[in-house]
Amino acid sequence: MRNDISQKIKDYAQTNSAIESVFYVKRLNNDEFYSIYTVASEIIIAKLEEEFKNLFDDVIFVNRVKEKREIDKNKFSYTTIDLYKLDNIKISESIISSDVASDFIKTLPADIEFLYNKPGSEAILPNKEFTYSLVKEYEFSQTVKNFFAYAIEVSLYLNQNNTLAASIKMEDLRSELVKMLRIHVVNKYKGTMDIGKDGREFTHTLAKEYKDEFEESFHDVNPLNIYNSLFKACVLFRKIGMAEAENLGFEYDRQIDVNTLKLLRNNYKKLESFLN
Repeated sequence: MRNDISQKIKDYAQTNSAIESVFYVKRLNNDEFYSIYTVASEIIIAKLEEEFKNLFDDVIFVNRVKEKREIDKNKFSYTTIDLYKLDNIKISESIISSDVASDFIKTLPADIEFLYNKPGSEAILPNKEFTYSLVKEYEFSQTVKNFFAYAIEVSLYLNQNNTLAASIKMEDLRSELVKMLRIHVVNKYKGTMDIGKDGREFTHTLAKEYKDEFEESFHDVNPLNIYNSLFKACVLFRKIGMAEAENLGFEYDRQIDVNTLKLLRNNYKKLESFLN
């Protein structure tokens, strides 16, 4: 983390009696994106947001986001304050109640750096055994169904010559492809790596072959190009899905895959014939 940013946060934490600890995960921070966790005994979000914003001179705006996390099957919500600066930096501060801090930190990778710990406060310790959770069989099955459901819906929109709706639905389809790619990455690295927020770790975790094929799933609004990207996405999804199903001992529903691709090819041929 940049020294001037970390120093401002340290100085602020020392002057706020409600703050017990501030830390960040090293792997989640780079030159453009910073993410810190603030543990507080008293949480007044509006006040904390204003104080955080006032630490910096070149703030464009701040955005408040509600997030959820599960700890030992207990779900709770917390607030993240996203701050955008004129020097091309986004700083996110997640506000965590001190009541759940010792459990919350166990859900994060162990490469944690503490910027501040209030003297006399209870120490919160990183989980040295942390791994990213593996997918459950029902989640895997639902990802397969969702992906091919969206594939059919893209084709239906193209039948209507509604390329905008088809393109928007492709985003839903691609989100399911990203889920399957995450399954692949977590399994590949035995739980020690993830794809990162917004897939920012794809560059470091995907083989070039998969990365290139994933990039080819993006397209313009030409209907044939949308279809070509759709087919590219289906091929990659099938390749990854079948391999991971075998690795995990799950079933990959080939019938859904085969029948969906049959429909897509028929619709593509009709469209291609019409346009030519």
